[in-house]
Amino acid sequence: MGAPRDSADEDSTLNGPFLFGDDDSTQPIGRQPLSREELINRLTAMISTFQGCASVRVVEITRLDPPDSHGCNWSYSMVLDPAGVEPAVYGLAWALTVGSARPSWNLK
Repeated sequence: MGAPRDSADEDSTLNGPFLFGDDDSTQPIGRQPLSREELINRLTAMISTFQGCASVRVVEITRLDPPDSHGCNWSYSMVLDPAGVEPAVYGLAWALTVGSARPSWNLK
């Protein structure tokens, strides 16, 4: 473990704030906080890049309170407007989108 912090040395960062101050323990490292609308727009953009899913839209996401064990504060479950696209087509797009987005983004 680290040595005790020397309270007489104001410039010491040993066991203290890291570079620019204390970390924000409410926001896990690496997760970009997004507004609900921005998260929905980004998820929609990701899903629409998959073949056959250009018209699929994310309509709603569910906030988790408290965040899950990995630090994500929104659910795997979401409401989609499939726009006539079959579940067999958009299902994989949804799974890949959610799987890659949850580790990167959180709701503000």
